[in-house]
This record gives sequence, C-alpha cells and structure tokens, in this order.
Amino acid sequence: MPAVKRSVPARLSRRGRAKATHWRIVKAAYTLFCARGYAGTTMAQIAEAAGVAVQTVYFAFHTKSTLLSRAYDFAVMGEDEPLSPDKQPWFGAMTAEQDVEKALRHLVTGVGEITRRVTPLYLVARVAADGDPDAARVMAFHERWAADGYRQMLELLRAKAGLR
Repeated sequence: MPAVKRSVPARLSRRGRAKATHWRIVKAAYTLFCARGYAGTTMAQIAEAAGVAVQTVYFAFHTKSTLLSRAYDFAVMGEDEPLSPDKQPWFGAMTAEQDVEKALRHLVTGVGEITRRVTPLYLVARVAADGDPDAARVMAFHERWAADGYRQMLELLRAKAGLR
C-alpha cells in the first residue's frame, strides 16, 4: 500500500518540517491509543493517520512503547505549543503570584488541563501495562515524572505560604 505524505508548508526549514511531522505522528498515536487502546493500535495505523510511511514512524520512534511515551509528553505539554509544564503560562502565573490562594488557583487550572488531556491515555496505558512490560516501564517512568513535578509545585506553594 503506497503511503501518501501530507504536505508540510515549504516555508518551514527542514528541521521545522521534521518537527511538524514528528508531532503529527505523536498526535496520531495519542488519538488512536485513546480510541482503540494500546494493543488495538498498530504502527501502520498510526502512520496512515499521520500521513506518513510506516517506515518513517519506525525510523523516528523505533517502538510502539516509545510512541506511547511521546504520546504522554504530548498530553502533558499540549497540542498548540508543546511546552513542559514549567514553561506553560499557568506555571509562570503561579510562580509570579504572591498570594498563595491565587497561586493555588493557577496550579489547579493548569494541572486540571493536563489531567483532562492525560486521563484518556492513562486509562489505556494502565490496561496495556498489565500485559506489556514495555508499556509498564513507560507507565512507571511517567508516574515518577508526574510525582516529582507535583512535589516541586507543592514545595513552591509551601514556600510561598511560609510553611515548614
């Protein structure tokens, strides 16, 4: 089956086109994993949804579990302008805010958005982790990463509030 590549605007640099293709593949993986489950999604289906050849998916990500991990990143960072949580506007507003209650509101808003995006993938990955050791490793990594992130945010709020 011949693959049909979607065009990426020519005005982007080669690096820009590669990045756009990368995120298109990750977004396709996220969408399909959430809709069909991890086991129910193939690399070929991801490639088709992203409009690239399956070889491109394997070249860029090597394994489906790597794509699962990148789909987590996508869910955490957001779609429009992928940014780690500490670079997102809500985090900056939280750290700049002197009033602890208002800072906490920024935290709840930001984490709520991330949770809304991550939850469908988390539920799928949790099922996959029960039978797939690679998916289990991805889950464990992202759970540790999330716990570390929450701990840092709570430390910041604790310091703002002057608590010990």
